[in-house]
Amino acid sequence: MNLLPHPAQSANKYSRGGVLVVGGSVLYPSAPVLAVKAAARTGAGYAKLATCRDAAVVAHMHLLSIPVSACAQEEGTLCLESLQDVLRAGAKSSAFVAGPGMGTTALVASFLKELLAHLACPAVLDADALNIIARDSAMLTDAANSVRIITPHEGEAVRLLGHAVEDRVAAVRELANRLKAVAVLKGPGTLISDGVTTYVCNEGGPELAKAGSGDVLAGMIGALLAQGLNALDAASVGVYLHGRAGRYAAQKLSDISVMPEDLIEHIGPAIVQWERELQ
Repeated sequence: MNLLPHPAQSANKYSRGGVLVVGGSVLYPSAPVLAVKAAARTGAGYAKLATCRDAAVVAHMHLLSIPVSACAQEEGTLCLESLQDVLRAGAKSSAFVAGPGMGTTALVASFLKELLAHLACPAVLDADALNIIARDSAMLTDAANSVRIITPHEGEAVRLLGHAVEDRVAAVRELANRLKAVAVLKGPGTLISDGVTTYVCNEGGPELAKAGSGDVLAGMIGALLAQGLNALDAASVGVYLHGRAGRYAAQKLSDISVMPEDLIEHIGPAIVQWERELQ
């Protein structure tokens, strides 16, 4: 079954799905850049980035076709004053991605809690957002939208669960049920679960084990969510395409040399080849 969303001949940038990536800080300005580039490459018609003012300066240097909203900041991060800027940026978005490079200070935590309470579209929560939620999972209970995908690596999963991951299948199901989310437990043989149905993806290899690879995956999943796939399908297709993009990049560059930027460049070839196989 081909789950890839295809734009209609009459499509415009809004009908193809809008995704807002929220993240970045003075210390980590580039993580959300990777995510929003990946979202655009995975088919979102209107991918946008909302980040703090100082990080926006860096983002503008790397994004030619993607709008960047420079939001209020405090101590080099997003903060409560950023909220209205972010909500305006996401007014026409159908999904959002939060977390890459955001930081985990009390200022950011307060911002994320309010964002989740106000932004009523499906969410992909990644990276620093997960570490904040690990300290206060109640903020998900108060979220305006219950459709969410979480994308922890094993270390983040340990913090979310409060115990070691000894059985990965049991852990991903526990994450999904406890946080009422579709959970993606990254690593060799990435697992995707809604708490009932669990998939394993063996695409990709050690070339994916680099900082920034997860930001790319979050953006890809966010784009698929924005284009209308349900949370389990968006997560599953995103993980699969991410793995195939890694494999194709490694074939050209070796599993030693692949960088997250290379994953983004190989999303298109991964989609083309998968569609050929489905014909």
